[in-house]
Amino acid sequence: MNSLLLFRKGLRLHDNPALLEALKGCKHLYPVFVFDPWFAGNGKVGTNRFSFLLESLHDLDASFKARGSRLIIVHGNPPDIVPKLIKAWNIGKVCFEADTEPYSKARDKNMVEGIEATGVPWHSFVSHTLYDTTKLLQLNKGQVVTAYSAFQRLAQKSGSPGAPVCDPPSQLPPIPVDAQKTLDTVGLTEDGVPNLIDIGYHDPPTSPFKGGETLALKRMEEHIADKAWVVQFEKPKGNPAALEPATTVLSPYLKFGCLSVRVFYKRLQEIEAGAKQSSQPPVSLRGQLLWREFFYFVGANTPNFDQMEDNPICKQIPWEDNAEKIAAWEAGKTGFPWIDACMRQLQVHGWMHHLARHAVACFLTRGDLYCPWTAGRDVFDRLLIDDDWSLNNANWMWLSASAFFYQYHRVYSPITFGRKYDPNGDFVRKFVPELKDFPAKWIYEPWKAPIADQKQANCRIGVDYPKPMVDHASVSKDNIQKLKGAYADQSPSKGKTPSHASSPSGTSVSHARKKQASKAVGAQQHENAQAQASTAQQAASGEASGTQTKEPQSGFDDVTVPDDSDDMHIARSDADGAGPSGAPDARADSNRAGQGANQGLGAVPVRAGPGVFPDGADQDDAEPEATLPGGTARGKSKSGSNGQKAQASDAKQKKLDWTAATGGHKRKAGSESKSPDEVDKLPTQPVRTPPKRQCKLKLAPLQA
Repeated sequence: MNSLLLFRKGLRLHDNPALLEALKGCKHLYPVFVFDPWFAGNGKVGTNRFSFLLESLHDLDASFKARGSRLIIVHGNPPDIVPKLIKAWNIGKVCFEADTEPYSKARDKNMVEGIEATGVPWHSFVSHTLYDTTKLLQLNKGQVVTAYSAFQRLAQKSGSPGAPVCDPPSQLPPIPVDAQKTLDTVGLTEDGVPNLIDIGYHDPPTSPFKGGETLALKRMEEHIADKAWVVQFEKPKGNPAALEPATTVLSPYLKFGCLSVRVFYKRLQEIEAGAKQSSQPPVSLRGQLLWREFFYFVGANTPNFDQMEDNPICKQIPWEDNAEKIAAWEAGKTGFPWIDACMRQLQVHGWMHHLARHAVACFLTRGDLYCPWTAGRDVFDRLLIDDDWSLNNANWMWLSASAFFYQYHRVYSPITFGRKYDPNGDFVRKFVPELKDFPAKWIYEPWKAPIADQKQANCRIGVDYPKPMVDHASVSKDNIQKLKGAYADQSPSKGKTPSHASSPSGTSVSHARKKQASKAVGAQQHENAQAQASTAQQAASGEASGTQTKEPQSGFDDVTVPDDSDDMHIARSDADGAGPSGAPDARADSNRAGQGANQGLGAVPVRAGPGVFPDGADQDDAEPEATLPGGTARGKSKSGSNGQKAQASDAKQKKLDWTAATGGHKRKAGSESKSPDEVDKLPTQPVRTPPKRQCKLKLAPLQA
């Protein structure tokens, strides 16, 4: 029997159940990657990420050749191509890895219909995630939870994740010598792995991170070799201004499936089991992988997850769609050196630290420019090498206070946040060379420098480098009031959302074409009345606190921070060590020089207590858990003695969750948060230096 093995993600040989199934009773194995025109050369994928994909394909092809086979490349629409391949090669079985994104599910539905029309059996396997998102939904009776702790309980209820499968044999069934000749009979041509120019890309890649299963496994081993680092990992620590990544940068490898999340998870479990004491989810490195699972689960089962309108968990906020502001932000020309340095790093490397992602996302949306989160999402979607659909959308909603997180009065300062990590401004000098000769005193606020200092630095503000596009102190307060009004317009939540369904098109309407609705979706909102009242109370508390003229050194503008949010920490959006492709990808974002741990996939400021993005706690405190139809929102009031007991139990659990997430430490208002943060970080003790790598990554020059 001849077997057809289709690759999309899952670009690896290790832990590949589809490959093992294809080998059963197989005489000739045809490993195929189809270049889908929906992705290739359509402007949706930037040069750096497409280059990472091509590198991964070259590595996969080399692995097959080492086993007596090769990777076959064809171009076209998979639902049209696969039936032709079946006919040309007399295929008796088709195997592939399942996907959860709307476009992918629609594509596979059409492809399977074509396969079934040929009468050939097909086999699909869940191996890109630890858990089957569909089975989790069934287990939870069709209800989608929107809090990490609730998801963690659901995952525990479903049992341990499946163990990785064994590696394939050293020799694989060969491809017949007439494979190309038979393709000619159905009008197809076998190609080798193309280059960027073949696909339509003319600018060379500039990312220091290269793709492939070989590098993925090597990178993982280098980072987990330090077992003490692994067991002490806790999510909030890390340096977003580090010139050499202070994270594992495993997120792009998880995004493309060059690294199996099940293998990574198992290795972490083994290390934890051998330690006397270990950090635990949600702040542990393993907990970051669960953040990735959480967002995959919510994304796969929430209608219109990639847009604001008709998205049942997303706040309906009348953002101001300003193309000029969005373009300046994307180009790194906002006039705020910290923001510009981060955005230019994204342009060059296709990656940035999750805390940097937090800062730029807050700046674009609720913090300063008040532009729609979908605009920023689109930029990240194009430029990040670890971009992951579920993680990217989730984190942008989180950071814009549109879903998951609702403390909109907590704003990242585009001035003091970067300064606290890099007082001398070395990161800014590297990525914003116009300011390289500025004194440290003015590096984060160059517009305040005397003209004499500007001349001496060969950079006139407003001429060689732009003036600030906004007055942060003023617009941030205005935006808080706008969000306060938008929140007030939202109807009280009924604690339910529509039944599971995916966006039929799989694509989101461009932010430029979106109507910025100001009315609520009513019952479609996940937040319940209790959460809404809590938010209003927080906003009122902040408003009463007055305005500060001096920004706190914590990097946050605390002008409207209620007492109970002292413990707020940051959640992440890219998953560089534990959670996405931008996840959260399993990012162990650790400032290995003593600060913390590692994408694919940034986060947002979150209240301490349960409530962090891939690295922190979940947010039962910040948002009572809501469910899909048939479920009762956790935040609803309970009556009677049973209700009182339940409330007491919830309070006790929250206290336990908070203690686990923060060690029980509470900081003073205005001081730096000690709470857990992104998937990319590790603990600060003991201080450790980055692991020696055989091939030291060199940062590339700037590129659009």
